[in-house]
Amino acid sequence: MLKKALVISISVMLSASFGTSALAATSSADVDKVMASIEKTNTDIEAKIAKAVIEADALEAAYLADIQKLEEGDTVVKLKEQAGKLESDLSKTNDSVKIEKIQKELAALNGKLEAETAKISAKMASLKEELDALSLLAPEEGKEKKKLDEKMAKLKERLDKKAEKYNDRTEKFTRDLDKLITDLYDTTLKMSNDMIQKAAEKGIQAEASWTLVELGGRLVWIDPIKVCH
Repeated sequence: MLKKALVISISVMLSASFGTSALAATSSADVDKVMASIEKTNTDIEAKIAKAVIEADALEAAYLADIQKLEEGDTVVKLKEQAGKLESDLSKTNDSVKIEKIQKELAALNGKLEAETAKISAKMASLKEELDALSLLAPEEGKEKKKLDEKMAKLKERLDKKAEKYNDRTEKFTRDLDKLITDLYDTTLKMSNDMIQKAAEKGIQAEASWTLVELGGRLVWIDPIKVCH
């Protein structure tokens, strides 16, 4: 998975397009105040991005953990229960014959458990690759939504015969992640637009400076502010 890059480069040069009247109407104190407000807004946006990245990572981790539990199923659960019982019996006896017998049984069980775990790990690695592949889709104003939906549909198809349980969990993960992304996008866009409007009222031209952020395997455009030059 791509590492989270939260480096936001912000240009703070005043616009060369300032007219004489704009400069006359805008005092140095006003300019300084607007620039400070822009810097604070960008800092707040960056904090919201950082928080959203952590939350998205937690959503993805919980999703993968739940899928792994479903993958383990009855076989692994029974093997773990049997191993637990044997370990308990082993701790309660000093009989060398019994100890040897239990240790052999434990070794055999652990071998089976390792084999089952290896199968599950391979499936989980494949699932993780599918999730990571979604990050290659970088939506631009919603134009890639259809492609993303198709990818998610293919992902759900790969979750073998336990599809109904898997689909419910996959759909919940998708809904939760969609909400997190939408909330972040809408909130930061409003913060950016409000600040741009306030700057314009003081004769300072600013604009959104789009930054690509990874959230739960998705690439999302978020918009800090820069002053035009």
